[in-house]
Amino acid sequence: MHPLMTLPPLTRYTPPMTLPTDAPLPTHTPEPRFDFDLFCNNCRYNLRGLTPNSRCPECGTPIAAALLEDPLHFADPAWLDRLRRGAALLVWPIPLFIASIIIAAAATTIGADILLLLATLLFVRGAWQLTSRDPKRPTRDARLRRITRAALLLLLIATPLSLLPLSTLLDVVLFILVILLAAAATYGLLHRCTDLARRLQRSILHNVAALLAVASIPAALTIAAIVTLSTLYPHPMHTTFSQIAASILVVILLVFLPTLLFAYPLFFHTLRKRLAAAQAYAASCQPAAPISFPVAPVDHHPN
Repeated sequence: MHPLMTLPPLTRYTPPMTLPTDAPLPTHTPEPRFDFDLFCNNCRYNLRGLTPNSRCPECGTPIAAALLEDPLHFADPAWLDRLRRGAALLVWPIPLFIASIIIAAAATTIGADILLLLATLLFVRGAWQLTSRDPKRPTRDARLRRITRAALLLLLIATPLSLLPLSTLLDVVLFILVILLAAAATYGLLHRCTDLARRLQRSILHNVAALLAVASIPAALTIAAIVTLSTLYPHPMHTTFSQIAASILVVILLVFLPTLLFAYPLFFHTLRKRLAAAQAYAASCQPAAPISFPVAPVDHHPN
């Protein structure tokens, strides 16, 4: 056999591909991971650190199902900042209100009236911000939000009127109206907080908000009953039934006052911290502003 017959067949030469030195190297973008507490819909397993396309390690449920609860970490950062500032203001009204009651019982009513007006202003302002409309879901709880804001406006009008020196009966009626309006606004506000706590994936906050919403009604009725009895009947009551009724109301008030003094400020302080964390995460997920390059003017009349 001829030696040339044993050579391999000729192939077309392909030069090696070289990239220009200024070309960027291809990079792999990692899949984003959840940097906050997100719980599985089926087994409540914490999905922090996992990717959206993965499954729950505990029960195998797709993680995308947990996103159907609309977590606040993907909401509008400006709206979350408004909620955070409202929760920060709502820390102070209850302590100021209790301080006004103590000052009114121990000293003159001027300082108590100032504290009551300040507590009302902080409460109305904070609740107004915390019940602001979600820009991504404008119809969510729209009816309850309108009723709560109407109660806030009426409370803002009725509180200064209740401090005017009117007749005894009219003062009692106005004060009871203020208490009932505050209770209605508080109930609507805490009902809104239950929805926010659910979207924050915080079951403890959700349960506390629901408990405080239920407790706000009997607390308001108890305060209104004590004020009414102490105003209309300033002299000591000698009948056994009246003494028992007054003792029951005082015991209920002593139970509710510590709850009002500690539970409400602690709840709104915790809610403010959780909203701040959700706002920081939502702001980090916002797309960056597009980069604009200067464009040189085009000469349409070349020489």
